[in-house]
Amino acid sequence: MDIISDIDYVLHNDFKCRENHLEEKGEDFQMSIRVNMDGCKAVLYKFDKQLDKSYKGGLFPFFAKNENVCKVSDYMLFAEKKGTLYVIIIEMKRGKSQTFPQLKAATDFANYVIATVNRVKGTAYKPEIRWISIHGTKIKKKKTKEKGITYDQDRHYVMRSNVFNVKLYLV
Repeated sequence: MDIISDIDYVLHNDFKCRENHLEEKGEDFQMSIRVNMDGCKAVLYKFDKQLDKSYKGGLFPFFAKNENVCKVSDYMLFAEKKGTLYVIIIEMKRGKSQTFPQLKAATDFANYVIATVNRVKGTAYKPEIRWISIHGTKIKKKKTKEKGITYDQDRHYVMRSNVFNVKLYLV
């Protein structure tokens, strides 16, 4: 099996994105960014979503519903490049709100997912985790030629494009 199949084995299909779009919707706004996975082995999951009644306790039923306990990012993209597992954690915000609380919480969740894969599949994946913040006020409307990605000291990047080209983020 390959890395992406191992991730699929552990995570429930209810959270797998069927379309290659990142979306954030509110009462008076909507952001939609196309995800280009061409030439990549990758799978996209959305965890910050309205759950149906079969999820009685929410995404994390074993945690108390206290402030900041059940935070999670909007999306997690698992990708493989040259035998390395990348976990791209994505948080979308309408304005300039802080994204770090969700990115940090999702990092803990991603590490738990990978630890579960390693335990169940007998693997020893050590993921490269990256953080992506997307603020609706900064998305470029027209397509521009994409340049390489340079992460800051926190492995964080603020995306300013209307297309998420996965290959660029696997560095």
